Amino acid sequence: MSAFTHKVLPGAMRDSTAVYDIERVLFVRPDVAVVNVRQRPIRLDGDPLPDAHEGRPLYVLAKDDGTWRIAAAQNTQVMRS
Repeated sequence: MSAFTHKVLPGAMRDSTAVYDIERVLFVRPDVAVVNVRQRPIRLDGDPLPDAHEGRPLYVLAKDDGTWRIAAAQNTQVMRS
């Protein structure tokens, strides 16, 4: 993921990064999980990034030969008024 981000979005995360907190996990089968995440942009020193919008990624994970892999993903930006 890091290599992809650096190649496709050069400089996009030069001054910031993000913290990902798992909010909810739903196992739809023993080998398939749906994961809701709270994504918060932060500065490299760990302080919140002012005026940045949070993301709410949703991942569908599938277990393949004992390894969990992302089968599908979607991210929604949370806009504040």
